[in-house]
Amino acid sequence: MTFGCWSGWTFLKVPTDERGGSVRVEIQDSAGRPMRNFTVDDCLPVNGDHIAIDVRWKQGRDVSGLAGKAIRLRFVVKDADVFSFRFRK
Repeated sequence: MTFGCWSGWTFLKVPTDERGGSVRVEIQDSAGRPMRNFTVDDCLPVNGDHIAIDVRWKQGRDVSGLAGKAIRLRFVVKDADVFSFRFRK
């Protein structure tokens, strides 16, 4: 996908079970290489049952610097379900 000019993004639904599941997201360039500050290790785990929750990395949630770039998303899901995601303005 080519990223637009939004700031931050939100999952529409990220339910996890009682075993402490989590979701982390890595943003990669078009060749599949992790982008600086957006690696899976930089991502703070999303835990719990949410209708919409911001994904955050150590440096924050602002992804507007990726505007116009082709990106890939890598989801690392442990004992959880991701139904959808969206970028929000």
